[in-house]
Amino acid sequence: MLVIPLLFTRHNASPFLSKKDIQQIKQCVFYSFREERDYRGYDEQKGWAHATAHAADALNELAQCPELDQNDLVTILNLVYNKMILTERIYSDGEDERMVRPVISVLNRKIIGQSYVEQWIQRFADVEKSPEFLPAFRQKKNIKNFLKSFYFRVKYYKVDAGLCPAIEETLYQVEKVYYA
Repeated sequence: MLVIPLLFTRHNASPFLSKKDIQQIKQCVFYSFREERDYRGYDEQKGWAHATAHAADALNELAQCPELDQNDLVTILNLVYNKMILTERIYSDGEDERMVRPVISVLNRKIIGQSYVEQWIQRFADVEKSPEFLPAFRQKKNIKNFLKSFYFRVKYYKVDAGLCPAIEETLYQVEKVYYA
C-alpha cells in the first residue's frame, strides 16, 4: 500500500499508466482496503503498522486520478464510511485525519453533488449502533473524531463550505448529550 500513493502521484502529474493498469490497481486497493482487519496504528513492540492510514493515502491519490469516474468516487466515500464506523478499536494515531484526505480529494473533483455528500454525512448519525456498550462507544468516538476532522478541513480549505451545517447537525445527532 505504501507504493500506490507514489505511483499515482507520479501518474497524476504525468500520465503513464494504461486504463487497464489503473483499473487493476484500483480494484486491488479497494479490495485490500475493504478486507483489512489490522487496525493498529503504532505498536509498541513492532513500530508502525498503520494499515488504515496507508490505505487512506492510496485512496487519496486514486481519488485525484482523472481516470476514476463517479462510481469509483462513491466507492471511495463508502470505503471511508465503513472504516470510520469501526467498533473494534478507537483510532488513536491520526487515522481520522488521514481518512479525511481522500474525501476532500473526492469533493475537489466536483463530480459528486452536494446533496449526495450531505446524505453520506447523515449516514454517520443513522448508523446501526452496537447493543454492547464498548463497541458502541468506540464507534461513536471514531465517528465524532472523523466528523470533527472533516469539518475543520472543509472549513479551512473552503471546500464545499456549505457542508459545514450538515456536519454540525450530524455531530449533534451522534452525541446529543454533549451538545444539548
